[in-house]
Amino acid sequence: MNVKNKVFLITGAATGIGAGITRALVKEGAKNVAALDVNVDAGEALQKELNEQHGANKVLFIKCDVTQNLDSAFDEVMKQFGYIDVVINNAGIMNDAPHIYEKEIAINVKRSVARCRYLHIKEPFRESYRKER
Repeated sequence: MNVKNKVFLITGAATGIGAGITRALVKEGAKNVAALDVNVDAGEALQKELNEQHGANKVLFIKCDVTQNLDSAFDEVMKQFGYIDVVINNAGIMNDAPHIYEKEIAINVKRSVARCRYLHIKEPFRESYRKER
């Protein structure tokens, strides 16, 4: 996949696989990457590191709990960058404790599906962008 000049949004982006994806996309020429995560310290550090290496405003960290404020985070990305080319639903947890399974399903499944549906509603905006390019 050619990532050059594309805008990416990644959930769970501050550490681990998400941070690795963010670094790789910026290195390969992504226009912008929105890094969403609940870990503020790691997210801000990643944003600072990559913006210092690759140019100001390349990476935007947004504190986001995908079970609570994903819609407002997506709206902020649209406001900052104007569009989103690719969404990578990386946020997830793995915990076999009986009292955690509902949160696990909410993070790993429900919000990803809801987010895709939310973006589909905004598709007319995306279509107008494609025509302008």
